[in-house]
Order: sequence, then structure tokens, then C-alpha cells
Amino acid sequence: MIRLAAAAATALVVGLAVSSAAVADPLVMPAPPASPAAAPSVERDPPPAPAVCSDLDESSGWGSCTSMCDGISPAFKIVTPISKACDEAGRAQRDGRRPRGFPPSAPNAAEAFRLFGLACNPAKALPGIAPAAPYWGGCFDLGTLYLQGLGTPKDETAARRLYQQACGMAAPALTYEACFALGELLEAGIGGPKDVPAALDAYKRACGASYPRACRAALRIQPKSPPPR
Repeated sequence: MIRLAAAAATALVVGLAVSSAAVADPLVMPAPPASPAAAPSVERDPPPAPAVCSDLDESSGWGSCTSMCDGISPAFKIVTPISKACDEAGRAQRDGRRPRGFPPSAPNAAEAFRLFGLACNPAKALPGIAPAAPYWGGCFDLGTLYLQGLGTPKDETAARRLYQQACGMAAPALTYEACFALGELLEAGIGGPKDVPAALDAYKRACGASYPRACRAALRIQPKSPPPR
């Protein structure tokens, strides 16, 4: 009997110990939840290169176009063709434009004339630079300087020749201004003999690019059909 009572008491003590071990101690702080895994870093693509050199930051601006045109600075990270860079630089010089943050400058027609000449004929002076195709805008802008006598003696024949060259160098959607200007010279007989049929063709080419002035001019000089009998 004594042995049975002792065994029962031992079993009771063990059971209490086990049950108390299963109950959490209220004074013990629970372990903090595991922190979520950090999101993997995403490698972002670099910003796209500027479309033209005049889109660069204000510290460089059109000076980069001039440097590219003269072969001083490589066209690194810039998708502008060399000939278009020359035209961009020439327009800035013609208009006296400077990047934001720089004091305004006076127009420089003589420098614009030089740069437009390189844009229209880049093979003429770009040593060490890969050959570039002439840019129609450079020929058109150069012709306008000849027509106005800015940066060069006035030469209406050269202006007409350059307008004609620019008009046929690309799609009318780009060259419509040159085609319209050519039509005006042909119609008026400026820089050469008057040629109304050729003027009509030039106007129609510009009108095909939905240029309203050219469409009105073409309608004005279009031969009138005889009235029906």
C-alpha cells in the first residue's frame, strides 16, 4: 500500500511538471515575427540619349552642336547626325539663341552661314569624321541667307538652287517649307526665269504635306478649265 501511494504521488508530480512546462510564462516576451525579405533591387535602364544635341543640359546647349559639327567633340550618347548638328548650331547662331542660364548673344549671321554650309555639304570640311549625308534643312537655311544677304552677299540664283536641292532631298512631310519657298521664286522669276508650271509642281509637293499656304498658291495658279459648252 505504501509503495502504491508513493508511485501515485510521483506520477502526480511528474504530470504537474509536464503541464506547467506546456503553459507559456506570462512574463516572457514572445519572439518578434520574422521581418519580410527585402525586395530584390531592380536595375533600371539608363535614361534615353537626347534626340538632338540642342536637347542637352543647359551647361552645354548648342555649343555641343557646334563642337560636333566641327569634329571637336564626338557624338557620344547623341543620335543627332553630324549634318543636322551643324544646322542646329547654325540656327542658334542665326537667331542669337543661347542655353538657359546663359546671357543672350547677338545673332551671328556669318557663323550661321558657315555652319549651314557644313550642314548642306558635310563632306566639305569634317576631317576624320565618318561621312554624313547632307541635311535638307541646312540647304534650305543656307538658301535663305543667300536670299536675304545675311552673312554673305545676296545671291538669288544660289538661293533658288539651294531651295530646289532641299525640296527634293526628303519626303514632302519634312521639306514642304523649302518646296513652298522654291515655288515662290519660280512663280516670281527670282533667281532665274519665271516658270509657272514648275512653281505649280513645287506648290503641289508642299500641299501634299497639308501645308495650307502651298495649297492656296497651287489653287491660285492652277490653269482654269474652260467652261462647259
